[in-house]
Amino acid sequence: MNLEGDALMALQHCWSLGYRKIIMETDCRTAKEILQDNKLNFQVYNWTKNIREWSKKFEEVEYRWINRRSNKVADKLATSNPTQTPFLFHYYVPNNITTLLQEDYVLSHSN
Repeated sequence: MNLEGDALMALQHCWSLGYRKIIMETDCRTAKEILQDNKLNFQVYNWTKNIREWSKKFEEVEYRWINRRSNKVADKLATSNPTQTPFLFHYYVPNNITTLLQEDYVLSHSN
Protein backbone atom coordinates (compact mmCIF):
# COMPACT_ATOMS: atom_id res chain seq x y z
CA MET A 1 0.00 0.00 0.00
CA ASN A 2 1.18 3.52 -0.68
CA LEU A 3 1.88 6.21 1.85
CA GLU A 4 -1.22 8.24 1.01
CA GLY A 5 -3.46 5.20 1.47
CA ASP A 6 -1.84 4.54 4.83
CA ALA A 7 -2.45 8.14 5.92
CA LEU A 8 -6.11 7.94 4.90
CA MET A 9 -6.62 4.64 6.75
CA ALA A 10 -4.87 6.06 9.82
CA LEU A 11 -7.21 9.07 9.86
CA GLN A 12 -10.26 6.85 9.51
CA HIS A 13 -9.03 4.52 12.25
CA CYS A 14 -8.31 7.41 14.65
CA TRP A 15 -11.78 8.84 13.95
CA SER A 16 -13.45 5.48 14.63
CA LEU A 17 -11.63 5.30 17.99
CA GLY A 18 -12.93 8.74 18.96
CA TYR A 19 -9.72 10.73 18.64
CA ARG A 20 -10.29 14.32 17.51
CA LYS A 21 -6.82 15.84 17.93
CA ILE A 22 -4.04 13.84 16.31
CA ILE A 23 -0.42 14.13 15.24
CA MET A 24 0.62 12.15 12.18
CA GLU A 25 4.34 11.52 11.87
CA THR A 26 6.19 10.56 8.71
CA ASP A 27 9.82 10.12 7.76
CA CYS A 28 8.98 11.25 4.21
CA ARG A 29 9.42 15.01 3.95
CA THR A 30 7.65 15.11 0.59
CA ALA A 31 4.55 13.43 2.02
CA LYS A 32 4.44 15.95 4.86
CA GLU A 33 4.74 18.85 2.41
CA ILE A 34 1.99 17.44 0.19
CA LEU A 35 -0.35 16.87 3.14
CA GLN A 36 0.25 20.41 4.42
CA ASP A 37 -0.49 21.90 0.98
CA ASN A 38 3.11 23.10 0.63
CA LYS A 39 3.76 20.97 -2.44
CA LEU A 40 1.61 19.78 -5.34
CA ASN A 41 1.74 16.26 -6.70
CA PHE A 42 -0.89 15.40 -9.26
CA GLN A 43 -0.12 11.66 -9.07
CA VAL A 44 -1.63 11.55 -5.58
CA TYR A 45 -4.22 14.31 -6.00
CA ASN A 46 -7.25 12.11 -5.28
CA TRP A 47 -5.62 10.62 -2.17
CA THR A 48 -4.69 14.02 -0.79
CA LYS A 49 -8.15 15.35 -1.56
CA ASN A 50 -9.68 12.50 0.50
CA ILE A 51 -7.14 13.01 3.28
CA ARG A 52 -7.93 16.73 3.47
CA GLU A 53 -11.66 16.01 3.61
CA TRP A 54 -11.15 13.53 6.46
CA SER A 55 -8.80 15.97 8.24
CA LYS A 56 -11.58 18.58 8.35
CA LYS A 57 -13.61 16.28 10.61
CA PHE A 58 -10.98 16.55 13.35
CA GLU A 59 -10.50 19.44 15.75
CA GLU A 60 -6.80 19.36 14.96
CA VAL A 61 -4.48 17.37 12.70
CA GLU A 62 -0.77 18.09 12.73
CA TYR A 63 1.67 16.54 10.27
CA ARG A 64 5.24 16.16 11.52
CA TRP A 65 8.39 15.03 9.78
CA ILE A 66 10.68 12.85 11.85
CA ASN A 67 14.15 11.62 11.04
CA ARG A 68 14.36 7.98 9.90
CA ARG A 69 16.80 7.18 12.70
CA SER A 70 14.07 8.22 15.16
CA ASN A 71 11.50 6.06 13.41
CA LYS A 72 12.83 2.55 13.88
CA VAL A 73 9.53 1.19 15.19
CA ALA A 74 7.51 2.19 12.13
CA ASP A 75 10.23 0.84 9.86
CA LYS A 76 10.29 -2.50 11.71
CA LEU A 77 6.49 -2.82 11.59
CA ALA A 78 6.41 -1.92 7.90
CA THR A 79 9.11 -4.40 6.92
CA SER A 80 8.16 -7.31 9.18
CA ASN A 81 4.57 -7.92 8.08
CA PRO A 82 4.59 -11.69 7.49
CA THR A 83 1.19 -11.75 5.78
CA GLN A 84 1.92 -8.74 3.55
CA THR A 85 -1.57 -7.42 4.23
CA PRO A 86 -2.02 -3.66 3.80
CA PHE A 87 -3.33 -3.23 7.35
CA LEU A 88 -2.26 -5.09 10.47
CA PHE A 89 -3.70 -4.38 13.91
CA HIS A 90 -1.95 -5.45 17.12
CA TYR A 91 -3.78 -5.80 20.45
CA TYR A 92 -0.44 -5.82 22.24
CA VAL A 93 3.07 -4.45 21.69
CA PRO A 94 4.93 -7.05 19.62
CA ASN A 95 8.08 -8.32 21.33
CA ASN A 96 10.28 -7.48 18.34
CA ILE A 97 9.72 -3.73 18.76
CA THR A 98 9.88 -3.10 22.51
CA THR A 99 13.59 -2.20 22.44
CA LEU A 100 13.05 -0.03 19.36
CA LEU A 101 10.24 1.83 21.11
CA GLN A 102 12.60 2.73 23.92
CA GLU A 103 15.32 3.82 21.47
CA ASP A 104 12.88 5.97 19.48
CA TYR A 105 11.60 7.57 22.69
CA VAL A 106 15.11 8.41 23.89
CA LEU A 107 16.13 9.81 20.48
CA SER A 108 12.98 11.91 20.14
CA HIS A 109 13.47 13.48 23.59
CA SER A 110 17.21 14.12 23.27
CA ASN A 111 16.84 17.27 21.12
